[in-house]
Amino acid sequence: MAGTHWQRLKTCLQPFALFILLAVPSPVPPAARAQVKTPIQHLVCNIGYTPQQCAADMTELRKVLAKYPVDALGEWTWVLVRSEDWKRILVDRGFDPNNPAFSYLPRRETFFDGSLVVKASSRGVELSGQWHVPIEDLLDLAVRHELAHALCNEPNETKADRTAIALKNGGSFSCQITPTSTSRAHFVIIGGTEPQRRFVSCVAKVSGDELRKLPNSDQPMTFVIIEHLKFLQSRDVFGAHQTKLAFSNLAIRRIYFSSRVFTDFDTALWCVPHELGHFATQSIFEDNAELAAERIRWRTRQTCGSIVQ
Repeated sequence: MAGTHWQRLKTCLQPFALFILLAVPSPVPPAARAQVKTPIQHLVCNIGYTPQQCAADMTELRKVLAKYPVDALGEWTWVLVRSEDWKRILVDRGFDPNNPAFSYLPRRETFFDGSLVVKASSRGVELSGQWHVPIEDLLDLAVRHELAHALCNEPNETKADRTAIALKNGGSFSCQITPTSTSRAHFVIIGGTEPQRRFVSCVAKVSGDELRKLPNSDQPMTFVIIEHLKFLQSRDVFGAHQTKLAFSNLAIRRIYFSSRVFTDFDTALWCVPHELGHFATQSIFEDNAELAAERIRWRTRQTCGSIVQ
């Protein structure tokens, strides 16, 4: 989000996020938790909410999230924090209390000031005055801006602003990640059945020699397996309109698979190594990807078996 409000919180994000995360797992009545239809999106009320209040407020947040491709994130948690807690916590730590939302990317979590989902409140009037937009528009802006950070794993505010605008206009966008500090090389698999995850994990491991010396190879690679209709929606968001079953984003080291990839072994054996071939060659061209994919495919046949259902 443009301006300094968002930036100040992001520079001190980790210590604040750690405090908040201590509160989230605290005992909350089961009815005070709400989830969207997809099992990989979690909507949670922080401590202090009643079950009735949580259900009502989550309805408002869910309406806005439904407008945007949140399923493209894979598993993610969206947390509402009561305004009285939000403001006090930020002020006590020297942060700007007028930041309405933030994301902690390593934990795949986004937090919102609870006043964003309340149509009339003194805190809402305060935030509207600070950001010069009605509170319902500020909620939409906050969701788009944080989703932009999350979709591209992008800490840069200016780039997130551009992506947020594309989301508002229904356009596609590309991710060009800002380099970050190093972390251990590994991969994450989101969604899918247990056999599907085992197969993808096996192919990723046999591809190690192809991938180890690539740019940003110290950064994790993410594989997302999603139901076919959700895959098509994610594909359109990233502008990969011609792909049918899988696509890759080299900048953010993420591969999306339709669940139909795993209908049979032959399809899985073609698609998964092929997408890894794009990374191995660092090329968007299919013929180049296949040069590496054939080597990965041969090792997959030898190692990974044939059960992907």
